[in-house]
Amino acid sequence: MAAPNDAAIPIKNMEAMKAKESELIQNAENIHIPNWKARLDIAAGRAVEILLSFDKLMGTESDPKIRIKILQTMATGARGVLSQGVAMAKMETTLPAVELLIRAFEAACLDSGVRSDIVQKIHAIEFFPGKSKSLTFVGQTLLYTCQPELGPPGIFNKKELTDFFEIQFYAQERALVAKFNTHGLPGAQARLKNALSSDIQLEFDLVSLLDQCSLHENRVPTARTVVTRTKLTDKAAIAIGGVVGAAQAMIEKNRGAHQDQSTPTPKQEENLDFSSPNVIIPLVEAFEYCCSIEEQNRKAIAEAISKIVVVMVPGAKLTGSMTLHQNVGTAVISPSQRGVPPIKDGVMMYKGCFEAGVKGCFTKNDVIDFLEGHFRCREKAMVTKLMSGPVPLTNERLTQILGKNIVTEVTWGSILHASLDMTQRLEICNLLTEGDSKLVLGVLVSAIDDVILKKDDEILAVEATSDNMLKERVTRIVLTATPGKQGKPSLHFNKLDDDKLALVYTCAFERGIRGVFDFYEFKHELRELCGLPTPANEKGVKGVFQKAGSSASKLSRDVGNASRDVAKKMGRMFGKLLS
Repeated sequence: MAAPNDAAIPIKNMEAMKAKESELIQNAENIHIPNWKARLDIAAGRAVEILLSFDKLMGTESDPKIRIKILQTMATGARGVLSQGVAMAKMETTLPAVELLIRAFEAACLDSGVRSDIVQKIHAIEFFPGKSKSLTFVGQTLLYTCQPELGPPGIFNKKELTDFFEIQFYAQERALVAKFNTHGLPGAQARLKNALSSDIQLEFDLVSLLDQCSLHENRVPTARTVVTRTKLTDKAAIAIGGVVGAAQAMIEKNRGAHQDQSTPTPKQEENLDFSSPNVIIPLVEAFEYCCSIEEQNRKAIAEAISKIVVVMVPGAKLTGSMTLHQNVGTAVISPSQRGVPPIKDGVMMYKGCFEAGVKGCFTKNDVIDFLEGHFRCREKAMVTKLMSGPVPLTNERLTQILGKNIVTEVTWGSILHASLDMTQRLEICNLLTEGDSKLVLGVLVSAIDDVILKKDDEILAVEATSDNMLKERVTRIVLTATPGKQGKPSLHFNKLDDDKLALVYTCAFERGIRGVFDFYEFKHELRELCGLPTPANEKGVKGVFQKAGSSASKLSRDVGNASRDVAKKMGRMFGKLLS
């Protein structure tokens, strides 16, 4: 303790300080300690004693300033705007030692299993001065040794107290595991079963997973990554709310709205999402999406996968993977060219890098892409959409335009050939189905309609001397594709039985929008194929402007697609950085 320094303090100030000391002790004994005792009893579910002797803590200290500092450090906290401002500037706590311990005790006791262990080991808490700070057990008493004359550096802060209960009782970890087993797994299991309309086992042993952490101190952060949301935006919102709340409290207190500092703040845990939004929810939502867009997807996935096993790759390196197996430990099943895995009742292995935080978790899109690689879920959905909607509608409209029954054939073997990767296949399907195939079949129908209807003297003269092959002989439309990115779209006729013709529209889908004809290009190619002249109103300056507008439209679409791809990549990158 510091040497007496009474002579340096005027008598009047000395009396005021002694009066303040007396007031602080009285408030602590009559208000704070009973309140803390009640909160301890509620948290523990049984009586827990608080042994707090101010005579012991102050000992032989005679300097009134230091005596008041000891009382504030232990029982009342920093008072006044100036004191709190100084503490915040030093990044020190403004709460007293006992309040900090009570809050840590309450947080640790939120889980019933942890609470049971704590109340067996802690029947009383005693505060004692010493030459260093420590937390030790003496029988069933928790002995809190501190140096209150040093102020906040001489007591335990929130993190140190939280770490103590974690080391002794695995308090946070056990609470998170319990929340996960209560809120995360059962709900996910039910949603998966509902999506697949069949039983599926979700195997996720979080305790065993945490045992694989490369460092002991990574256990709680890893558990938080798995169980609840840990994104920076959420943390920032909580931090900003805390700063604003502290500022408002200081203002209210300065205005005279006194509030007992021993009153606990609302627990943020109650507002957290424990459904595993970083791991389980993206997984479940991906399965729900893939099963909902096409019935054959649901059947194929349900037949191939009967179990999902989630494990962890230890360490912070991003080396996770998702794989299919017939059984756990058997060889990895490679994606099938047919889009149907050669397994029944197999296992999906989800290997996450959860020690790396949310960056080591797979997103919903990651899981959708995984399922797409094995089952071609989106591809099948778009093929079904095209064949059940735009293709029959094309047949109906061409039958009306040409006055005879027309059948449209789509040669999927050439359009979605085996050398295409998943991204290319999806891009082609998107181009084919966008806007009910307005860029492919829609253009074809409109162009044929325009060629049939538009007639001037020159066209009538040609038709008078030769057959209109399009109107008289075409009974079939064939949509096909040429492989590679160097191909160009084209039109030609194929002979059928009975002197009939098939109009074959060959696209270069791998080139995107540049691999298909627009309305003006299609009309031009079709007239040349049929030997028909261009109408007078499409020649000259007007025709030039139409062609220029068509080229500009394609260029604009290419630029727009490139911009969207860049935006998506940037979004994913920043999403990872903010996690």
